[in-house]
Amino acid sequence: LEDKIMEWQDEFLVNKWFAISNSTEDSTLLFNYAALANTYPYYADFYNADSAIYYAGKAKEVFDKIKSSGKYKDWFKDDNKIYFLFNMQEVNATIFHTAGNYSKSLEIRLDNLSLAEGSALAYMKSDALRSLAILYASMKDYNRMLDCGLKMDTVLAGMDGSKSNWYTYYIYSTNYTIASAYFKLNKPTEALFYAKKLERLNMNVATELYALRTQLLLGDIYALLDDSKAAMNKYDSILLDIPETIHHFGALAWLGKAKLYQKNNQTDSALIYAQKAYMFFKTNNIDALISSGWGENSNYYLSEISPLVANLFSATGYPDSAYKYLQLYVSLKDTLFNNEKATQFQAIILNETSRQ
Repeated sequence: LEDKIMEWQDEFLVNKWFAISNSTEDSTLLFNYAALANTYPYYADFYNADSAIYYAGKAKEVFDKIKSSGKYKDWFKDDNKIYFLFNMQEVNATIFHTAGNYSKSLEIRLDNLSLAEGSALAYMKSDALRSLAILYASMKDYNRMLDCGLKMDTVLAGMDGSKSNWYTYYIYSTNYTIASAYFKLNKPTEALFYAKKLERLNMNVATELYALRTQLLLGDIYALLDDSKAAMNKYDSILLDIPETIHHFGALAWLGKAKLYQKNNQTDSALIYAQKAYMFFKTNNIDALISSGWGENSNYYLSEISPLVANLFSATGYPDSAYKYLQLYVSLKDTLFNNEKATQFQAIILNETSRQ
């Protein structure tokens, strides 16, 4: 075995800026702009959404220049170069998603799906469908989310697993998407069928992330099936050892426990855990952590938790506190999803349906 250091983290930005300022070659500029665009949104040490958008835009400018000049015309016969453009656009889509601009994110991701459909790379199409499914989940369009997941399953069936080190990841993302969609559609039996497949996978990357995500989904499914014991076991297993970089899963486990206690009429315990979950997302900026996963931010989760806290305060005889959390919920919901945004979504989806 041999370890190699490609670049020191504290020199990464300086090296990229130096390369950009000292180069006239479009290909060099492109790869360095893209490297910065892919760094700012996905790494907590560097997180800056504005910088990510700026450098993704610069990379796109250079890419378009290269494409129009014909200087690198052979690039566009190469699916891997198309995948490079796909990834640059996905950076922007994720940032817009995290910022709550779902319409712009949807527009970019539908464009990426068109790119993928013109490529021979099966994994690019799977990535495009997964990203759309993530966005549809935020938009609460769970039928379209499920449709994306089932299409991912069709793509997966045509993949040659021996040609990709990431084949297991695509098995995971496909089954996770389908299970999550069925759960959201209140079909726990179907959800459990696909979620159980996740436990049997041996992930060779980001093992803790995938394990925690699976346990959380299974806990939620068992809760929907009224198997409180199995659900509580899953939530407690998450809370045993949370890595600092993905500690939001602990807050989501608290939320799961709160809902279980509420269902079992243990209102005081439910309120304790609901408030713990609420305070976590109130005091932690999780954009950098979530953007590489499901594109949400703290406000998204606060909008999910605040009506629960309001309900619990009302049930325990504190109407003033209940009203406070209901006001917060209304404010957050209007920010994240309103009639104007819904109209924009429908227009974009209609245009895409017509294209197909």
